[in-house]
Amino acid sequence: AMIALPLAAVIALLLLALLLSVTGCWDSRELDTLFIVTGLGLDTSQQPDELAVNMQIVKVSGNETGSGSQKSGGSGDNKSEILLEASGKSVLAAISTLRHESTRTLFLQHNQIIVFGKELAQKGIQKNLDFFLRDEEARMETLVLVADGKAREVLDAQLDQDKNSGIAVTRIIREFSKTSAHLKVDMLDLISKLLQKTTAPTIPIVEVIKEGDQTKVRVAKMAIFKGDRMVGEMEWDEVTGYLWIMGEINDGTLELVTEKGTAVLNILQAHNTTTPVLADDGRIGVILHVDTTLDIEELNGFGDLTLKELYTYLIQEATKAIEGRIYTTYEKTRQLNTDIYGFGGMFHI
Repeated sequence: AMIALPLAAVIALLLLALLLSVTGCWDSRELDTLFIVTGLGLDTSQQPDELAVNMQIVKVSGNETGSGSQKSGGSGDNKSEILLEASGKSVLAAISTLRHESTRTLFLQHNQIIVFGKELAQKGIQKNLDFFLRDEEARMETLVLVADGKAREVLDAQLDQDKNSGIAVTRIIREFSKTSAHLKVDMLDLISKLLQKTTAPTIPIVEVIKEGDQTKVRVAKMAIFKGDRMVGEMEWDEVTGYLWIMGEINDGTLELVTEKGTAVLNILQAHNTTTPVLADDGRIGVILHVDTTLDIEELNGFGDLTLKELYTYLIQEATKAIEGRIYTTYEKTRQLNTDIYGFGGMFHI
């Protein structure tokens, strides 16, 4: 049997079929209309009430033509990125200036790192974080670092291995964090500690090192904060002391220099238990029990010891070295009057 449909119904069905056959992304943007941001740096400005914002833009096809605010430095032809800079009374004000002057749309969703210049970090960073919490393109897993100098210098570094310094630093941090998760700090980690108020943040420090014609970036120190202000820094031995206190080291080495010889021990794992103590006389303290597993990587000397004596001696020297690093790091933070370990939260509980 045949069913006759009104003409309007036939047209409606044809339109529906056409609509169902059309596919695509409603919010797609062409690559040659974007400036893809791979690094963002915040520094103090020449104006006392402003800050300087630098954006590292990865070069893709057609990105060679910049905007009025482009400051790439050098010849620019061999660089793998463009550096844009603007100043403002806030992060949003500076970025708005860049957006108004740029010939393309700034795309922040691929941003790898946020770098604070040391001088800005020492003055305080909290007032500069609000933009990253509210902007829909800013990601909470973006890595946060402090530059050992200007943030701009990190973003503008011309490296021999990875040409893009934002991507290079991200890879370094990933390797760095294999030793301990505490060595990798993202925006969520930073904000969480600032909101806790009992645990001060620590942030990796990135250095730009020039050796002859070569330029490298290195991460081997940590910035110590009190509240939102950087008040000091830890060298690598002190960083390992911090990690022993935190109880999480999954990689790395412990070098022992003793009267009988030298040894390099590989750190396989470490765990601890931390017990807060409230004494009857009002004093407070922490009992820290560290349990670690090490194996021997290198030995030099120790020729006058039997195997059993060597085993006992290495345990004794390793214990002494670990305790020394723990006390050295704790004494530094005690003098700075800042709690990066979370002890205050334990006492509060």
